[in-house]
Amino acid sequence: MLTAAVSTESVRASVRREANRRRALAAMTEVVGERGYPETTVRDVLVRARMSRRTFYELFDNREDCFLAAYEHARGEALAWLDRDHEPREPFLQHLTSALTRVLEHLAARPDFARLLLVEPPAVGPSGVERHERTMSELADRLARSR
Repeated sequence: MLTAAVSTESVRASVRREANRRRALAAMTEVVGERGYPETTVRDVLVRARMSRRTFYELFDNREDCFLAAYEHARGEALAWLDRDHEPREPFLQHLTSALTRVLEHLAARPDFARLLLVEPPAVGPSGVERHERTMSELADRLARSR
């Protein structure tokens, strides 16, 4: 009986932690979308996420760590949009145009994600530049493989 209570509480804590993490990532994405990374503070994220400083620092080491986690989340979402059609049914040039159009339409619908992914990574410093370059390289590789 005690084991069930511990595991139930453990599951609740895990769910709560993930919900807090998602709120922080969404808040970081929104605030960076509005102000840019250099002007975004941890306090801005805390207010937007309705989160305590303690909870934030249980999830992330610092502002950069939270930004990079938000970046990875947005990156995964954008690449998933690209992967919606694995097998091109049209000539490569049409497929390429279609795939890039899907990604760009997704980014246009979410300007905060677009700014997070395309504009702000260099403002983070070397870790942001490295992530951005890796993303662009993966995008190019995926498009080339779809040929």
